[in-house]
Amino acid sequence: MKLKSLNFLIILIISLFTLGCNSDKEVADISATARIRIPTYNVVAPKAGKLLGIIAEKGERIRKGQPLFAIEDLDADTEVNVANSNLARLEAELDNIQSGNIDRSISAASSSVAGAEENFKAAQQTYDKMLNLYNIGGLPKNKLDTFVAQRNAAQGNLEATRSHLANLQRKKTPEAIKELEANIANAKTTAEGAQAIQESNEGICPTTGIITEIASKTGDVVAKGDTVIIIQSLNDLTAQINLTPTLKEAARIGAPVTITAKSLNKPFTGTIKDLDNKTITIFSDTKPEELLNNSEIIVKFNAK
Repeated sequence: MKLKSLNFLIILIISLFTLGCNSDKEVADISATARIRIPTYNVVAPKAGKLLGIIAEKGERIRKGQPLFAIEDLDADTEVNVANSNLARLEAELDNIQSGNIDRSISAASSSVAGAEENFKAAQQTYDKMLNLYNIGGLPKNKLDTFVAQRNAAQGNLEATRSHLANLQRKKTPEAIKELEANIANAKTTAEGAQAIQESNEGICPTTGIITEIASKTGDVVAKGDTVIIIQSLNDLTAQINLTPTLKEAARIGAPVTITAKSLNKPFTGTIKDLDNKTITIFSDTKPEELLNNSEIIVKFNAK
């Protein structure tokens, strides 16, 4: 009885081991070879207009996300400048309050008010004396008008300094600070929107690569969609693999794959970009630069 149990246990262990080996073999076998194609990209004019800022040259290496040119848009440029200036002014005003600079401004404004009050008091006293003199015939009207103007100027200056002081004091209140912070948030939104409009007029490099052709030059007038610069990628690749029954079990759009090549020391990653009844299309934007066009790669699929 014990012998039968022992034999059964041995058979069970061997079966499990064999199943595991077969499973590993299946995972290892889900791979295929392919030839890579390195794509080129046309950077086109985002709108019609005059080209600005093309300083790149044929054969130059450029990085992904780098602006390559812009289409002239004076209105958009003005909006960006105005929005950024307004935002900077508001932020400086808040910083002035939070740093304590406004306290020094309030102190200086208070001194200005005190000085303006003294000046107005002196101008008023002089005017009163001159008015009495005028009333008894001792001063001509044109001379009195001079003292009237001096008194009015002193009064206007006093009102202005008092208004400035009150405005500074109001800025320190919690309500005013909260309002200023809200204005800054709105100004940031406005500035970001204006910047986005300006950037939409730019031609942005879609990949790290080499410029193979420059179709237009600065100052040219182009139509929307016209090709301006052509770039061959250094990091992107595509590859097509025939869909076999085995691969069909492992392939799904968006699934990651591991890519190797005999000329490389380590693998890199890619994804299944497209899949139809006959072909799997692989894409990667992490291709080593030394892997050239039409090189053979091995694509390993993750088993389900």
